[in-house]
Formats: sequence, structure tokens, C-alpha cells
Amino acid sequence: MRKSRGLVYDLMELWRTNSDYAVIQTLERLNSKDKNHFITDTYEAMLSQKTVGFLFEHFKYLVSLEEIILNARKLAHFMLKRSSQLEFALKRVVVKEIFETQAVKDKILTKSHRELKMNKSTLWYQRKRLNETGSVRLYNNTRRCLA
Repeated sequence: MRKSRGLVYDLMELWRTNSDYAVIQTLERLNSKDKNHFITDTYEAMLSQKTVGFLFEHFKYLVSLEEIILNARKLAHFMLKRSSQLEFALKRVVVKEIFETQAVKDKILTKSHRELKMNKSTLWYQRKRLNETGSVRLYNNTRRCLA
């Protein structure tokens, strides 16, 4: 064995999906009006303490230290020929279905509350939120009306 970090980086790639998803979830949950993060001229993201806290919270949920140690041991056993097969056990990342499409946004902006079969105040709130933030908050009843 020679001193090389290539294997460590290869092992880290197993959790790339989990860490990327944690970042995406964190940025989705942040309020767009608050200045929790911004992009520099060199396209680097600068994060506030609040954002970093949310990010670590999601990351700890998606990747556990025990999981990393267990899979590193499996790799070591395989490399030392104590095991004949190599199979990693990774926690699955469940990606939520995206319901907030442009078609849904167009329905909210163009149709009446009677056509959508929803409460008038709910539609007013959805339009207001869509104009202010560019996104809508869809609860189960609203989702059924727009489906």
C-alpha cells in the first residue's frame, strides 16, 4: 500500500447523491425573501449560519457515521481478501415528486376558484404567494383541486 488519497475520494463518492440532495432540500426550504445565501461573482454560494445549520441537519439525517464506518469496513475486508464480494449498504435517497410545475402555476393564475373547486381565499393566498415568491405552497386539499 502506498500513500494515496484516491481511494478515500472514491469512497466519498458513495454519498455524493445524499449530500447533493441535502443541499437541494435545504435551499428549497429557505425563504426566498430572507438573505440566507447569495452567489458571488465567481458563482460560489455564500451561506449564513442559519443555512449551514439547516444543511447539517439534513445531511446528518441522510448520512450517518455508522453507515460510513460499516461500508469502509466492508471495503477493507474485500481489499484484504477476507471477503470475496463487495456490496455496500447505503441509505436510499427518496426524491419527492415535483408537483409545482408551470402548468399548475398557470392554473392558479388563470382559473377561477369555482373552476378549480377550491376556497376563494385559498386561491387568493396562492396567487399572492406566487406573485411574491414565484412558488406556491401546496397542501393536500389544494393538490387535489389542481390535480
